[in-house]
Parts: sequence; structure tokens; C-alpha cells
Amino acid sequence: MSAPEITTVLDRTSGDEKDFKNTQAIDVGDVESIEKGTGQAFYSKVSVYLMMLFSGLALGSDGYNAAVMSNLNLFLTVIYPDTLSSNMTARLSNAFLIGMIVGMVGFGVVVDQLGRKTGAVLTTLILLLGIVLSTGASGTSPLGMFWMLVVARGVAGVGAGGEYPVAGRFS
Repeated sequence: MSAPEITTVLDRTSGDEKDFKNTQAIDVGDVESIEKGTGQAFYSKVSVYLMMLFSGLALGSDGYNAAVMSNLNLFLTVIYPDTLSSNMTARLSNAFLIGMIVGMVGFGVVVDQLGRKTGAVLTTLILLLGIVLSTGASGTSPLGMFWMLVVARGVAGVGAGGEYPVAGRFS
């Protein structure tokens, strides 16, 4: 960073010259420095690139989680032809998407209040919890299993949707 500069600006309304002190020239192309508040925070290039990579992978896994239910519905229809109705198929498919909407709206506020890193950890934990619940979905009947799967996919959707405001900072 260069030393603070003093810039003289002509006030158009009165014709007076005003001095603005502590004006700093900021290099826009400098990836290593990110302005935060009044001070400067410095991150290594590796740290910035890894965060961008992991944000991209998280968003890609969200697409996978959203699409996997379409393929899984085909198998579940063959295995549970009497229990899996068209309404339950729609619930299984839409639970993740509705959870994503809730996560996008809710975690926008969380990231603003608690910070990006805290938001990233929380969304990852919620997504992981939803995936684990989806994997272990069971019930006393096939219908109970499907309802547990709907709830678990909704929880996973909240975590996946929360990643968008967190990862959107790097786009």
C-alpha cells in the first residue's frame, strides 16, 4: 500500500479548494488484500482460491442433491408401488427445494449478523445433518419412512439454500 495522499478538490458551488486527507489509492487487481471496515485484512492467494473452490463444490453438491431425488423416485416406485403415490413423490421432490428457499432467506440474515465463516460452518452442518437423516430414514411403515425422508430432505434443503448467500460473496 502506498502512503496516504492529500488530494485537492475544487468545490463547484463555492469555488473553494478543499483538502481531503488520508485518501489511499487501492489497487483493484490486488487479490491478496480485501478491505474490511476501516482496516485491511490480508489473505493469501491460496486461501482465496480454496474458498472459491469449496464454494463452487458446495453449490455443485446442491445441484446433485436436488437432482438425485428424481432418479431415486423411479426406484422407490418399483420397490413401494402401493405406498408411493404421486402426491408423496411430489412431496419428496419439493421438500428440498422449499428448504432451499427457507435457507436462502434465513441465512442471508445470519451471514450478515454472524459473518461468512460462521454461516459457512452452520450451513455445512445443517446440510450434513439432513443428508445423514435422509440416509437413515426409516419408520414403522413405508409411509412413515417417506415422511421422515420428506422432513430430512427439507432439513438438507435449508443447509443447501443457506450456502447461496455464503458463497455468493465470491461471485
